[in-house]
Amino acid sequence: MLTIVFDIGKTNKKYFIFDENFNLINHHESVFPETCDDDGYPCDNIDLITQWLIDSYNFVASKFKISFINFSTYGASFVHLDKSGLPVTPLYNYLKPLPNHVADHFFSYFKDKESFSIETSSPYLGMLNSGVQLFWLMNDKKPTYSKIKISLHLPQYCSFIFTKQFVSEYTSIGCHTGLWAFSKRKYHTWVKKYGIQHKLSPVVNSNHYYTIKGIRIGVGIHDSSAALLPYLYGSIERFILISTGTWSICLNPFNKEKLTKRELENDCLSFMQPNGNPVKASRLFLGHEHEKQLIEINNYFDKNSGYFLKIKFDEKLYYTLLRENLKAFYFESWESHDKRNIKINHFKSFKEAYHQLILELVHSQVKSLKLVIGKSDKINTIFIDGGFSKNELFYKMIAIKLPDYRIKITELAGGSALGAAIILNREKFNPEVFNRILKVKEINI
Repeated sequence: MLTIVFDIGKTNKKYFIFDENFNLINHHESVFPETCDDDGYPCDNIDLITQWLIDSYNFVASKFKISFINFSTYGASFVHLDKSGLPVTPLYNYLKPLPNHVADHFFSYFKDKESFSIETSSPYLGMLNSGVQLFWLMNDKKPTYSKIKISLHLPQYCSFIFTKQFVSEYTSIGCHTGLWAFSKRKYHTWVKKYGIQHKLSPVVNSNHYYTIKGIRIGVGIHDSSAALLPYLYGSIERFILISTGTWSICLNPFNKEKLTKRELENDCLSFMQPNGNPVKASRLFLGHEHEKQLIEINNYFDKNSGYFLKIKFDEKLYYTLLRENLKAFYFESWESHDKRNIKINHFKSFKEAYHQLILELVHSQVKSLKLVIGKSDKINTIFIDGGFSKNELFYKMIAIKLPDYRIKITELAGGSALGAAIILNREKFNPEVFNRILKVKEINI
């Protein structure tokens, strides 16, 4: 009873094979070269991804008997298909800037951006609002738009490769698409006004599947939402999850308060659970900024890209840097003040500079986390998973900054893949399996 999950990130494309007890028995990772879209902007190559899915499955199926297939991918990305089921456009990069006139035209339907954000539980993010991408195609690329029969979010496109079924599902729609009216639990009225609903598929729960030749094939799931599921289904205590990677997403499924203007202005939004219930979330481009600043530090101290992995947490150095109260790095992704020069020359060693970098990143991370904690939630456990759960400096500084919380890290690398596996076989996942599979470890300072 093996499950294969294809887990597609912006950087790495992976597959994971789990046994019936959710033990990881095999995995593989690939990196594809980017291509450029029709405007010359870098993007993932959808043809390579499609062929990789088919070739990888055929290879795995020749060696293992697969009973379940599912998909977890990054969100905010549409694959637009023609009547033959073939992509009409490139897989546009969600970081691609949209022309200013697109926003001006789009917001003529709303009183202002704030109204849009409150009604769709998402800040205006340009291409990261995948619904706005459809609006852009409809207005700026009309010949292309006219060829589109159906637009599938990336997880559902991956499922379509195997099932040939057109569906939408809650976690992908809830991924800051701007399409969904959360309070009404249906597509927003603007979607109908502009006729965009004709390009969208029927909505199903994320645990929906099709059985083909005896194999249960899921409809796919947004990776950040998938990463929440092992905790939601396995933890016996209320919690907040910090799911780290290129993006760090703080997820609080127990906060029922409506999004405020302040929260929206600080990159908060609502995701959706597989059943359509909202999850308050905050986003931080943490891994992206870590990677950018690390290049500068490596170059200055003449270290290789993996040198930071050797650095252990130095509590004395941490408090020394804290007392100095120095601002040495500029995080373009979320800081709006005037850019200043990075002060790497202030530090005598790589170790000092890297401690300072993590200290500043943790300061921003804690601010982002506090946005989703809520006023009345009795939560005292914070889980950290993903890449930064292996970064001793990061999780120990978090523990020092948040002494009233129990900070727990998990060792599982493929949290979103595990979530995608669990959603097809939830009855077999319980707290005992949760603690065994995720190797939960509490951090003590």
